[in-house]
Amino acid sequence: MIVLDVMLPKMDGFEVLERIREDGSHVPVLFLTAKDSLQDKVKGFNAGADDYLVKPFETDELLARVHALGRRPWEIYIEDKLTFNDLSLNMDTFELTAGHKAVSLTQKEALLLEELIKNTAHPLSKEEIKERVWGEGSDITENSVELYIHYLRKKLAGSKTKIMTKRGKGYILTKDA
Repeated sequence: MIVLDVMLPKMDGFEVLERIREDGSHVPVLFLTAKDSLQDKVKGFNAGADDYLVKPFETDELLARVHALGRRPWEIYIEDKLTFNDLSLNMDTFELTAGHKAVSLTQKEALLLEELIKNTAHPLSKEEIKERVWGEGSDITENSVELYIHYLRKKLAGSKTKIMTKRGKGYILTKDA
């Protein structure tokens, strides 16, 4: 997510956002600016902004807007392909290439693998996975998360990438030697 001010020194935020969108990126953008005219707001949305917040603002409102943007459908924000080690995940088709094998994933499997690929620096707990893949307030159980991890592990068979369980911390992708 990008929080972008309109008034920047060399190029205004409208131009920055137009270039971001021209490059094909769908990253969510929240304008945070003192420009409060209706004309400026419309210009921001027409440039591709997802939200527009006028200064001064309350921190709670900013956080609420950031969380709201984060809850929007995942298809809007992702890049087409994600890679890690010998994995290549196409989020448009949910096709995974693991080593030399191509496998189709379900949408939830793809979302789960996407989160693991994007978070290779630290393990993801079952609770984090539930929130990120199924959404906040979901009634999905921890057993269901374990089941989806099991499905992914089977589909990664033959790959140099494994899903490792870090006891008490969660799941993380590792490179097999």
